[in-house]
Amino acid sequence: MCGIRAPDGSGGDLWCWGFNENRRLGAGTGTVPLSPTEVATARDWLRVDLGLNFACAISAALELYCWGYNDGFQVSSSTELDVAIPTASIWPGVQFQILATGWAHSCAVTAANTVLCWGNGGVGQLGDGNQAHRTPVPVVSGP
Repeated sequence: MCGIRAPDGSGGDLWCWGFNENRRLGAGTGTVPLSPTEVATARDWLRVDLGLNFACAISAALELYCWGYNDGFQVSSSTELDVAIPTASIWPGVQFQILATGWAHSCAVTAANTVLCWGNGGVGQLGDGNQAHRTPVPVVSGP
């Protein structure tokens, strides 16, 4: 479980708790925080969404970060399986507004109103007929 404490709506602290296998809470593995623990303190956060064994979040600077289990490239294009919260945006130069994660895939809407999806697309969840994408691929472009 993760949540953002943002008293003014302009970004806030990211807090997570619960099962932490595969670094899905953004920190080292093995610990099980039973109460909220602040993670990724270097930035403010606007949105967070949790997939099966991973999470993605959008920072107040509209940058996208993903972490956790990466078996379908739902976290990054790296072959690393257990990914901690990265120190830099996974896809620099793109501003993100909306985020949705699934079983082993994610989709997000950019500031240019383009829908990008990546990860495992074995049953059509990427929206373009492909089985997988290691990086975000446009599914719907904005006006």
